Amino acid sequence: MTFYCGVDGGGTRTRALLVDADGAFVGYGASGASNPKAVGLEGAAFSVCEALERAFRDLPTPPQDLHLFIGLAGVRTEPDRSAVMDALRGPMAEIGISGATLHLGHDLDVAHAAALGGEPGVVLVVGTGSAALGRDAKGRTRQAGGWGWFIDDPGSGYWLGYQAMRAAARSCDGRGPMTILEERVRSFLRIQTLHEMPNIIYNPHFSRERVAELAPVVFEVADAGDACANRILKKGFDELVLMVATVSRELEMERPLLSAVGGITHSGMSFVTRLHEAMQTQLPFARMAHARVTPVVGSVILAMQKNHCCMDETTLKNLQEAVVNTAAIPATPSDEG
Repeated sequence: MTFYCGVDGGGTRTRALLVDADGAFVGYGASGASNPKAVGLEGAAFSVCEALERAFRDLPTPPQDLHLFIGLAGVRTEPDRSAVMDALRGPMAEIGISGATLHLGHDLDVAHAAALGGEPGVVLVVGTGSAALGRDAKGRTRQAGGWGWFIDDPGSGYWLGYQAMRAAARSCDGRGPMTILEERVRSFLRIQTLHEMPNIIYNPHFSRERVAELAPVVFEVADAGDACANRILKKGFDELVLMVATVSRELEMERPLLSAVGGITHSGMSFVTRLHEAMQTQLPFARMAHARVTPVVGSVILAMQKNHCCMDETTLKNLQEAVVNTAAIPATPSDEG
C-alpha cells in the first residue's frame, strides 16, 4: 500500500502527517524544533524521526512504500540539503523507513504549497522567524528574509520578544520612554525586579523560542494603548510587508496574492489590521487570501506532487479532513517545548 507523509519542521515544533494514496488520514506525530541552524544536524534528525515514528504508531509495521517530503527551516543551500540528508540516513533506518522516497526542501516551500495551493503569489511566514517566498506563473521564485535571528528576522516572534525586553530595559533605566512592557516582561520572566533579567536570558537554557513567547504580550500591551509597544509593532509590520513588496517587485507582480501563515498570525484582528495598514502604504494593490490548509498538509501535497499523484477533489477533501484529525490528537510533552 502506498503512503504519503509530509513533515513541516520549524524553529519551535516539527509535525508529521501520514496519509494513504487517497489523502485519507492515517497518522500524525509531533516533536520539538528541527531547524538545523538552531538545534544542529543531529537534533534536527532526531526531531524529524521522532515525529515520523509517532505518525506511524497505529500501523503494525512502518510503511514500506512511502513517499516523504520534509520541509525544514534553515535549509537554504544545496550543501545544507546534503548535510541534512546525511544526518537523516541513520535515524530513518532505525525507525524502519530507510527505503522511503525522500525529498527535502525548505519550510517556505511547504508554507507556499499550503497557503496558495500552487497558485502564483507570495506567502509570508511569521512564526519564531520570518520570511517571504514568492512564486510566479512561470515557476520562478524569490525569497526575502529567512536569515535567522542573529542576522535579520524582522517582525518575527523572536524579534518582537527581543524588542520587548530591550524596551523594558531602557524604560527601567530611564533611557527610553516609560512602557507597560517593563512590568509585563518582569512578570513574564517571574522575577522580582527587572535587574534580574540578565540572569535569566543569558542562561544557556533560555531559548530563542522562549523569547518568541513574549510576542503576544507586545500585541496585548499595544492594544491597551502603550505607545512604545505600538512603535515596535509598526516597525515590525513595515518590515514584514517590505519583504513581500521586495519579492513581488522582483517577480513583477503588480497585484500579488498574499497569504500570511505562522504562529504570530494567530494574534487575531490585531495582526490582520496592522498588516493591512502596512500594506496600504507599501503594497496597496495586493490581494489577501486565507491559507487553504495547514503547513504540514502542504508538505503532504508536495510529497504527492513529487510522485505525480493526481490531486483530485476527493484527495483535497480528504486532506482537509486530515487537519481535523491532527487537531484532535493530544499534545505530548515534547510537542509543547
